[in-house]
Amino acid sequence: MLALDLADVTVSYRDRGNPELSVARLQLARGETMAVTGRADIGKRALHNVIAGLERPTTGRVLWGEVDIAALPAPKRDLWRARHMGLMSRETNLFPGLSIMDNVLLPTGLGRNTGFGFWRGPSVLRERATMLIERAGLTEPGRLVDDLDRNERRGVALARMLLKRPDILLVDDPTGDLAPRAAEAIGDSLLALAREERVTFVAFTDDERLIGRMDHVVPLRAGRILSEGCVEMAS
Repeated sequence: MLALDLADVTVSYRDRGNPELSVARLQLARGETMAVTGRADIGKRALHNVIAGLERPTTGRVLWGEVDIAALPAPKRDLWRARHMGLMSRETNLFPGLSIMDNVLLPTGLGRNTGFGFWRGPSVLRERATMLIERAGLTEPGRLVDDLDRNERRGVALARMLLKRPDILLVDDPTGDLAPRAAEAIGDSLLALAREERVTFVAFTDDERLIGRMDHVVPLRAGRILSEGCVEMAS
């Protein structure tokens, strides 16, 4: 688990006047959950990318634990993200023609020259993949992902994200395009697995069911936080 601490963060683009993102301070303790809410705009996308280390802020620091990822060059940010963070969005980016199990395991076998469907690696990873697939509500790990609906595909992406035990989960609108029952199921899986794995969890979402179960809520409008720091949810 890693704590998050943003201070004096701005993101400005050359063709625009005022900063698209301006955050004086934003903190989240290790192992806590936070929802960032608000209409999708450039500022919201910038905050997601800054937290993920996908882009550097124009000013400020972005501390995950003791590491200021804003100070790292792009290759080191990429390496840090691969080691510590699991990312998930609506776009599941599954490999067609492969099974659920192969899609969950494949990222751990890239570069092994094993070929699709012939993953070779530590048996403990396959055991963990099996557990995560089951916890994500999927019962047939050998089923091709081509035949899955959106809810099931999201479950595969969730299992894949958690396989390498990341310290942080960062998800972007994971339920917005799902029917209410499917959205509730994915939200339940996300929160249950995040707490079981004891990770720090940040969700960019406007799903009221998910928001209401998070430790903190950060309302963002036009790249500004509407209240000071994290807003604790009522128990």
